[in-house]
Amino acid sequence: MSDWNVDDAGVAAKAAADARSEIDALRAANRDLQDRYESTKAELEKARARVAELELDVAELEYLDAEGREGAEMASEEIARLRSKLAGARHLLFRGWPGCSNHDCIVTGPKTGMGTNGSCTCLQYANRGQLSLLAGRLAAFLDDAEQSSKGYGFVSSDHQTEEGGNSG
Repeated sequence: MSDWNVDDAGVAAKAAADARSEIDALRAANRDLQDRYESTKAELEKARARVAELELDVAELEYLDAEGREGAEMASEEIARLRSKLAGARHLLFRGWPGCSNHDCIVTGPKTGMGTNGSCTCLQYANRGQLSLLAGRLAAFLDDAEQSSKGYGFVSSDHQTEEGGNSG
């Protein structure tokens, strides 16, 4: 005979039902975890893509910053070069003129320290001889600038001859 009795069968049936219930709960929990895993995985992929975009943005900004600094340095060098050429042109055109006390004198260039704030009157009060000399120097300067293929056509003072005219 079997060692099983009715009470044992009821207990076994209850245990089997409890086990099935626990298995169903574990399967539901597993599905929930799988769904959360997939959702987290998708969010992680989105986050990785966004990080990659931001890294590209940072790289581009760093490149533009470096390029901008390089451009600013080049512009500063170009401004210094043009100021030097302008000083040479001023020396060539107005050599021998005394200038005035104005801060923006066209003859002597910008001044620092004491000076007047009015308009430069050097050309306004120049006599006919000075204006004639200036016209001749300017014509020679412009001719030399047209023939020169360098820079902006400003002639530096080292292009002058001993007589004070242009070497070109």
